[in-house]
Order: sequence, then C-alpha cells, then structure tokens
Amino acid sequence: MTEELQEAVDGFFLAAEYGRSDVIKALADHGRGHLSLADVVDPVTGRSPLHVAVASGKKDALRVLLAAGFPPQHQSNRQEGKEDGNRSAYALAQDLKAQDLILVFHQFLIQQVAANDVISVNQLLEAGVDVGVTDAATGGSLLHWAASCQAVDVMKNLLEREDVQKQKLVNTRNGEGATPLHLACHANQVECTRMLLMHHADASLKGEKGISKDKTALELATKEEVKELFSQEQDQSDKVDNPKPHLLENDSEAEKSAGENGEATCGSMANGERRGSGTCLHEIQNGKLQLQLEEKDLLVNQLKKTIEALVQESQEIQMLGENRVMLEYVRKLRDEKTIVKRQLEDANDYIKEQQQQLDSLKEQIRQLATMGKQ
Repeated sequence: MTEELQEAVDGFFLAAEYGRSDVIKALADHGRGHLSLADVVDPVTGRSPLHVAVASGKKDALRVLLAAGFPPQHQSNRQEGKEDGNRSAYALAQDLKAQDLILVFHQFLIQQVAANDVISVNQLLEAGVDVGVTDAATGGSLLHWAASCQAVDVMKNLLEREDVQKQKLVNTRNGEGATPLHLACHANQVECTRMLLMHHADASLKGEKGISKDKTALELATKEEVKELFSQEQDQSDKVDNPKPHLLENDSEAEKSAGENGEATCGSMANGERRGSGTCLHEIQNGKLQLQLEEKDLLVNQLKKTIEALVQESQEIQMLGENRVMLEYVRKLRDEKTIVKRQLEDANDYIKEQQQQLDSLKEQIRQLATMGKQ
C-alpha cells in the first residue's frame, strides 16, 4: 500500500472518531478504484471505521460510511474472556443501547430495499439487523417497501428466507392495516403480486385505514393481468381442496386455508391515502436518490461549520486540488493528536516532578522541626 493510501486509511478512522462526514466522503472519492474498503481495518482490534463511529456516537459519520460502501457485516477481533458472539458495528450499537445509531442502520436497510440492492440487504441482515424491522413513520416492513418500490429481486430474496417464513412476514400489516399484497395490487405490479401469492399471501385480508380501508388486495387492482393472478391462484386452490370448480366469490374459505401458511394482503401505500398510481415510480426514484440527498445535506452542514477555515485555505485548494487538501487536513489532525498526547505526557511528568519536590520539602520540614525540639 502506498503512503498516500495509508494516509487515507488512517484518515477514515480519524474522521469517523471526530464525526467528519465531509472528510469521509472526500477520502472515499479519492480512494475509489484504488482502495478496498473491506481492507480498512485496525490490525490490532479488527475494528472498521464503522465500529469507531458507533463507539464515538457519530451518527452522521456512520450514515456516510455505510453509504460509501463499508461492509456492515464485518466482525471485530474476539476479545479474551468474552463469548464469541456477533461483533459487528450494529451489535456494538446494540450493546451500547445507542438507539439513534441503531435507527441509522434500520433506515439504511430500508433504503437498500427500495434501491433493490440484494447484496447490501443481505449484508445488513448478516450484521444482525432483524428481518422484521419496520419503518417508524409508516409501520411498513421490508416487504412493504419492496412492494412499493417494485424491488422484485429483493422481494424474491426476502420471501425465500427461512426467518421471513417463520415470522409470517408475508402477511404483516403497516400502520394503515395494509399488507405487502395490498401495495403490490394498488400499484398493479404483476411480478410482486405473483410472488406474494405463490408464498401464500392471504388475499382475504382487508385494510383498516387509508386507500385500502375495508378492501382486499384484489379490490385495489385495476390491471387485468394482476386480477388474473388471483383467478389462477384460486383455481389451484380449488383443485387441491375440492375437485368441483367454484366461482371466485364462493372461495373465501379456500383462500383462508391457503392463507394459514402466510398472511399477506393488498393495502394502502406505505405513506397513505394521498399517494396515487404514480407513487411507485416516485418511490423508486426517491429510494435511489434519498441517500445522496442526505449526504449532500450533511456535507452542507459540515462545510458551514468550517467555512472560515476553508476561506483561509482557498488559495491552497486552488493550487493543490481538493483531494490533496483533504489529505493535508488528515495529516494535521494526526499531528495535532500527537502533539496533544505529547503535551499530556509532559504534563504528567511535570506533576510527578512537582510531587517529588513537595515530598522533599515536607521531609526537610520534619527534620527542621525535630532539630528545633532538641
């Protein structure tokens, strides 16, 4: 590793410790294509910058590190005398009971679901995030967001997971009582609807509020291809439960039998009644861009705090370029940390010296007092 890349590695840890999300972003851009973020690990503790950000309580830095691509499932080294459990940064946040940091992981997971990023979703679940986590604002599960954002690959991956099947998340309801099937049908999403029905989503469930109030998933669908999926599913149920054909409206009991293995139904959109048929496209775009917008907001806030210093160094920025300036800033941070450490050591030595002199004076006073008595 070159000296410049080693400085970038050191810079990630310093920036994570001090919460400098703008420096993290600049270093990630600088090292892209030259530095594997999975290799940015403390050789002694095995911790990544994610662990450092969590331990330091730096929420914004944690968010930017996740967005930059640091693997959340990375495990730190096992400590002697402790059980060999989960040692990811998420597990550390749980141990510290840092709810604001835990929420950052949950929000990032939902964003990756919306972006249809199967790899990132699996990494976060491997890090220890519960697959049953919900969005605090809407009460929507990961399957709700996958249905809302047409995240077909993520939905397929989730539905095939054993923990999703055990918890029967296919039928979970959001804050309006809508299931993932409600959202898929409201948006006329053929593939999502097909997968949910194949995994025994309960088509008889009705929503409680909003656009899905007192409606089943089928009642929300307007596309014939989506409606036909329910007919096909009903025909298959009829063949299993009864050799005689029945009309769809007389098969509610068969639907309930199929729903015993999972409880998903159609419902309102994740954010409620105000969303229309164009919601999915809008949510897909938001899911992909939301993280970038948050990063920009964080950078703006950081730059406001340091604007005076940046103005003074403007000439240097023009001459050396932004990346070089960021590396110089990292060097300054490291040098300042070394200076402070040295000053603390000098102060301790001075205190010890003064203590020795004080003890010597006390001894002299005792001797003089003894001589005076004699």
